[in-house]
Amino acid sequence: MPDVTEMLKHPAPYVWATATAAVLRTAIKAYADSKKKRFIITRLKTGIKVDATNYSVDELKEMGVLDIGKFEKGWP
Repeated sequence: MPDVTEMLKHPAPYVWATATAAVLRTAIKAYADSKKKRFIITRLKTGIKVDATNYSVDELKEMGVLDIGKFEKGWP
């Protein structure tokens, strides 16, 4: 097994991508909750709009690469 400290000095690109995605999901959820805004996901493949305001961070993982997310006012 390689030295872990050496691996952490030069992490693989997928480690950065996974970490970035996790941070973005958490940030989207925190922003929507703190600003009382709705988060709407538009699925480009099907054209369906999904209200993801009450989604958990784990449920936001289902958001596809080609889906569009947008914040809207109007959440009580």
